[in-house]
Amino acid sequence: GGRVPLIPRPAEEATRRVLVGIAILTAVRLWLVGAVGLGDDEAYYWTWARHLAWGYRDHPPGVAWLVALGTALGGDGGFGVRWPFVLAGLLATAALAGLGRALASGEPGRGAWTLAAVQLCPLFGVATVFAAPDMPFLAAWSAAWLAAWHAARRPPLWLAAGALAGVAALFKFHAILLPLGFLGLLAGRPWRRALGTPWPWLGAALAALLASPVFAWNAAHGWPTFAFQLVERQHAAARPGLAGLGAFLGSQLAWVSPLLALGALGALVGALRRRASPADRLLAWAAGPTLLLFAAQSWFAPFKAHWAAGAWLVLLPPAGAVLRRWHRRLPALALALAGGLTALVYAQARTPVIRIDPPRLDVTNDLWGWEAVADRVLALRDAMPDPAHTFAAGHMYQTAAQLEHALALRAGAAAPPVVRVGPRHDQYDFRPPPPPGWDAIFVAHDAYDFDATARASELGFVDCAPAGELPVERGGRVVRVFRFWRCRSR
Repeated sequence: GGRVPLIPRPAEEATRRVLVGIAILTAVRLWLVGAVGLGDDEAYYWTWARHLAWGYRDHPPGVAWLVALGTALGGDGGFGVRWPFVLAGLLATAALAGLGRALASGEPGRGAWTLAAVQLCPLFGVATVFAAPDMPFLAAWSAAWLAAWHAARRPPLWLAAGALAGVAALFKFHAILLPLGFLGLLAGRPWRRALGTPWPWLGAALAALLASPVFAWNAAHGWPTFAFQLVERQHAAARPGLAGLGAFLGSQLAWVSPLLALGALGALVGALRRRASPADRLLAWAAGPTLLLFAAQSWFAPFKAHWAAGAWLVLLPPAGAVLRRWHRRLPALALALAGGLTALVYAQARTPVIRIDPPRLDVTNDLWGWEAVADRVLALRDAMPDPAHTFAAGHMYQTAAQLEHALALRAGAAAPPVVRVGPRHDQYDFRPPPPPGWDAIFVAHDAYDFDATARASELGFVDCAPAGELPVERGGRVVRVFRFWRCRSR
């Protein structure tokens, strides 16, 4: 008898059904991205897009360029900011489906499984509706590994792999793992024979050329992105040790979804143990270094759950076969669980279906309330002695960026300038300082233990007087409280 398909339908029929599902899910995502406000980091990247540059303190410039494209065509609301990232998710899915079929060795249903697993994975589901460097990076990452696979037979495709590595570097520094993985491939068969051709070296040169804006901007500004990513971020907290590693493993199980994560780990372990086929070799180099690096990171320094996403996505195509070997019903259960978790995240972003205490732990609360805050700031500004010389401010980039975005939507060109004032360092350091002699409306919320009255002189003001509070309700309860101050500079 033939091999049992991953999805119990003829392969072509299963793929058609999955593609219809992806079309419906994409329509839902395009609705969702316009139906909720921006997250703190999304608003921050939106401010970058208003001041385009070849680099930024926190990340390479790609995310700002993509947000600028999105808002130029779709406006400054959530849809305009986010639609390019939904498109990047579709490109990543296509690349991973191609990689899945290439690695499948005739396994029935691998293409349909890969499409479904990628689209339903919660980690992917969040990244594709969130304006951040991750989804375009993952699209370039996935396509680069697909190009590297085919370069084994067609060495000129190392040009494509190099170009995609360069594009990935315009979004995240994690792109350094691509050339390291490519070197691992080129050390073994069947890729080794390409070393005698110019193609891998031309690909490397093309990658360096495309990534050069990141280095050029940093060299001109004292290497701030490298200092932030490689030094400051690594010393942001005490060494977490075993607790950090446990948190990393738990976060991966949650964000990939437990069954998909276990199947992916099984695929990686099998590839590392066998190391016999080209498919095993590619999986080992595409996923192993990434997972090892960020597992080690979690032991020594703070980490974020999505940093290892590239490894998990490359492992999803073979994960279904691993799950099926354990039990024939596990692939379907894995897809159902992953899809349910993704749907829960989407529902929580729109309407809180789970009560999370304390509310500050629910990051979806960050998406709500800023329009009302902007209205309050505008009213307070108009009541100041000199409204034309009054700016808005926050002490964190998160607050300043959300203020800037909400005020732009509410007041357009009439919005007051927004600055971040205080001792922290972020991209606002590269913006003009507060206008000398201007007064300010200062905003913070109760996630921070902050009182502008007590810290007026530290912030550069003569004094700051409380100007009221604004509670934000979701699901019938107050989830955060914004506080306002009138601050005098003279």
